[in-house]
Parts: sequence; C-alpha cells; structure tokens
Amino acid sequence: NVKATFFVVGNLYMKSENPEWSRIIKRMDDEGHIIGIHTYNHKTLTGLTSEEIINEMKLLEEKIYNVIGKKP
Repeated sequence: NVKATFFVVGNLYMKSENPEWSRIIKRMDDEGHIIGIHTYNHKTLTGLTSEEIINEMKLLEEKIYNVIGKKP
C-alpha cells in the first residue's frame, strides 16, 4: 500500500491517445498515487521561451485531465 509520485512525460505516455497508457495513468490515480507533469515532449527547457514551457505543461495537463478527470 505504498504510494508514489509519477512524473509523466506526455509523448511517451499519451502518444496517439494510446488506450493502454491511458489505463495505466487512470490506474495510478485510482490507486491513490500522485501524477505530476514532466512536460509533454521532454524538451530541454533552457532552450525554450517561457511561453513554450507553459505550453508544454498545459498540453500534458489537458491530456491527463481528459484521462483522470482532474488536473495533475
């Protein structure tokens, strides 16, 4: 019954709206684990503008919300 925090990389977990990955993310949440955002494309953030970084985070936040029904 140990809980963990999973930082999800969007293009690995949410690629092509893969139903298997969606089930895994949903299961993590259902079991009480914390799901964090590790950007959508795992780009090097130092090479991005603030707007691009925010977009990376918001895109993954939206994808996870669509799976678990709440913001990570």
